[in-house]
Amino acid sequence: MTAPTIYRYDDAGTPVLGGRQDGFYQILRACLVDGYGSKSAAGWSVVYDDWANSGYCTFTNANETAVLGIVRAAGNYQPFLFIAEAMIDATTFVNARSGWANITAPWAPSDTDAAYQRPAIQAATIESWCVVATANTAFVFSARDEFDLTTLDVDYSESRGWFLGLGVFDDARGLAASDPGNFAIIGGALGNWADVNESTNAYNQIGIGTCLIDINNAAFSGVGATMLAPCIIGSNILQPYITANAVGKISLSPCDIYVSQNTSGNFRYYAWQRAVVPMLMSHVFLCGNGSSQGSVLPIISNYASRVLLDILAIGGKNYLLCRAPRNAYFFISIDASDWS
Repeated sequence: MTAPTIYRYDDAGTPVLGGRQDGFYQILRACLVDGYGSKSAAGWSVVYDDWANSGYCTFTNANETAVLGIVRAAGNYQPFLFIAEAMIDATTFVNARSGWANITAPWAPSDTDAAYQRPAIQAATIESWCVVATANTAFVFSARDEFDLTTLDVDYSESRGWFLGLGVFDDARGLAASDPGNFAIIGGALGNWADVNESTNAYNQIGIGTCLIDINNAAFSGVGATMLAPCIIGSNILQPYITANAVGKISLSPCDIYVSQNTSGNFRYYAWQRAVVPMLMSHVFLCGNGSSQGSVLPIISNYASRVLLDILAIGGKNYLLCRAPRNAYFFISIDASDWS
């Protein structure tokens, strides 16, 4: 186990981003594969980098449990993401999924199609970012500016900042950390959605994510919605309002990844657990939304005033405070024992 490296947009030697089409590719390539300035790469490797030609680039983690693909959008939009078992060549994959749908090669997704995974909403402009990564797992936090990346804001919407986790998590279906297929994406966006809201539309969840392997540890096929808990928000979650002098001591637990192949608005009632995310800790009190921030900010403020900057000691481990759209807060561990 290795403690993660923290990469930030304001480090010395970071790449100059080329805009919506190229920026996310440049961030991942620099942090995961190449390194920059005085910071070494996280330890991922390139499978194929054909970005300059076809607009495809594929990476794999140190355990080679899956291929992570990035595909450039045709217009001035954020790129598409996919997971595959393997690559035959730079643009031809084996068993691939993006968002809630299977994909087939050659794949040229429409810029306006909301079925497929993106790192942020399609029209987002990423200026500020932070990557927390090891050789097998990475989290990417990005925003339109420094304020939205690091400030405890009471109106943090999907148009201002984005959360993305990708790589190996603790599988709940029997796969070891080195088994092929033990790889998922959580967060990001589907088209213009980057929401943690418990919507009646099964495809607009944080929730937003990509899972390659199904309930039987076989290739996932058909429509499937992904959900990260306990960050679900909505009318079904009862949140007490916390007074300003509340004691800032809470019991944190690891988040879980759930997946459902049910396409109804009640898809969450048909979900099966895919994995535990040991490095991402949360609590139901921290599941905010845009209209109820008064319920969580006093407790959060007792720990830190700056997101992704202050090192917090909780229960004998060190954490960073982080956040998803609609103000769902998490603590991400930077302790080696929580990372594969």
